[in-house]
Amino acid sequence: MKKMTALLIAFVLILSLAACGESASDSKSESSAPAAETVQATQAETKEEPTEAENTEVDDDTLIKETLAKLVGNWTYGGMEDYVTLTFNEDGTGSFDDIDTTGLTFTYTLTMEHKEFNNGEPYIDKTLKMTYSTGETEEIVIDFLEEGQEQLTFHNTEGGGYNGVITDYGTWIRK
Repeated sequence: MKKMTALLIAFVLILSLAACGESASDSKSESSAPAAETVQATQAETKEEPTEAENTEVDDDTLIKETLAKLVGNWTYGGMEDYVTLTFNEDGTGSFDDIDTTGLTFTYTLTMEHKEFNNGEPYIDKTLKMTYSTGETEEIVIDFLEEGQEQLTFHNTEGGGYNGVITDYGTWIRK
């Protein structure tokens, strides 16, 4: 019976301490909130230079425009110029034709996503969101290779390859 009473008292003490700890942390966060609001108000009143995040957005807009300028045009798969074509128009539309597919049209938008490799080195995924005339949609990461002529590659699989609506032709060459 004495052990039971001792356990009950210990339990009540633990609950009391836990309750006191929560109220102390609540009062700390309440007291720091006005200070945070004051700092934000002071920053708003002083016109500071744009932050790095704001500069990144401007850079992304520029990068999107540059990437779209490189993307727009006619592309083909080497050795199959007469049979396999991929066209990106300036207005965000395009078309795809190959031996089995004729007249597949699509709309596309381009986005940029900042990421890091496992070693911490930053990179940017350039992603096309494609909506096809068949109703299918997909997201394709694109890369440009420039080895004597402009080349375009698609990635949408874990290993870096492409498997999607447009037949997997690997590297596209500007026509």
